[in-house]
Amino acid sequence: MGCIFHKWNRCICQKCGATRHRYEGTNYGSCICVKCSHINPNRDAHKFGKRNTCTCMKCQKDFHVWDGCVCKLCGKANHELVNCVCRKCHKEIHFYLEGCKCMHCGKMRDGGHLWDGCKCTHCGEKRDESHLWEGCKCTRCGKKRDEGHLWKGCTCTGCGKTRDEQHDWDKCECRKCSKTRHNWDGCVCTVCGKVHDWIPSHDRKGVHVCQICNKSEYCKMVTLQIRRDGGAWRCEICGYYESEMNMDW
Repeated sequence: MGCIFHKWNRCICQKCGATRHRYEGTNYGSCICVKCSHINPNRDAHKFGKRNTCTCMKCQKDFHVWDGCVCKLCGKANHELVNCVCRKCHKEIHFYLEGCKCMHCGKMRDGGHLWDGCKCTHCGEKRDESHLWEGCKCTRCGKKRDEGHLWKGCTCTGCGKTRDEQHDWDKCECRKCSKTRHNWDGCVCTVCGKVHDWIPSHDRKGVHVCQICNKSEYCKMVTLQIRRDGGAWRCEICGYYESEMNMDW
């Protein structure tokens, strides 16, 4: 209940909190209490301009008409952002003051890049133009091209590409690119002495075939596993694998 006898401190009763503000005038502009300078909370008591439709011309206080997070009169937004997402309307609002990176959350956008030739200085995005070539490799983005190679023998020092010339041979193998050039006499190289290069036969199980002279031999099987219910074996030369299950167990 209110007081029978108020104890006023300017416009507010110290006992019950009742108010007795007296605003200037009776129409628009009667927004400030003449005793305590309290601002009238009633929007209709304030005077607004044609352009600034939500700020009182006298007391400079804002009186927006909110529709969610946006004022219906002036369009001002009142989002509550957490990592650039509004907690009320869930709208994403990023701050791309310059370039392609949001200054608050770090999110990238596909636009507004600050290009240094072929590479964006903000996000590292690359484009296929304005490269800074040093031989066959761009020093900015690392892109390679099939021209301008810096050859050292058979290998490009820029990108590592090889060519079939100027090899550094050690018998039958190039020291730089590992290319081979055997001189086969049947299935034996007359230069380095390399012999059969065996692969498992597609036609016969347990047999391997020479890739060079087509000679065939039985595989040299090594036991990998042996149990009551079966076992597994592998050829130590060609890698042929075979397993068997004992269905009677």
